[in-house]
Amino acid sequence: MRTHFILCSIIFVLVMLHAHPAHTDGTDSGQGFRIVQGEVLTIEGDTYLVRDENGKEIRMTVSEDLKINQTFAVGDRIVAQVSDQGVVALINRSGAPPGVPLEPRSHQKDQ
Repeated sequence: MRTHFILCSIIFVLVMLHAHPAHTDGTDSGQGFRIVQGEVLTIEGDTYLVRDENGKEIRMTVSEDLKINQTFAVGDRIVAQVSDQGVVALINRSGAPPGVPLEPRSHQKDQ
């Protein structure tokens, strides 16, 4: 559980560092990223089809430039940082059961 929390925290920080907010005039300032957590439905070459926590199917491409130190299979639960164009920036196996939100819990000191 602690490992999952640390992983989620790292991904959250990376997303915050790399995400580009839109300009106030409505134009896009650059490439944005989002976190996708869900179940791998199919893998065809470098393209993964994932069903997210809301039941939406999301197609994402793993670039050959991305260094992945683990393999994934249909049925695996994953968490990935994905660009607006569907390109994976980070991907890891998720230890979270379905329906568990990705946001880190607030830290409270024990009294």
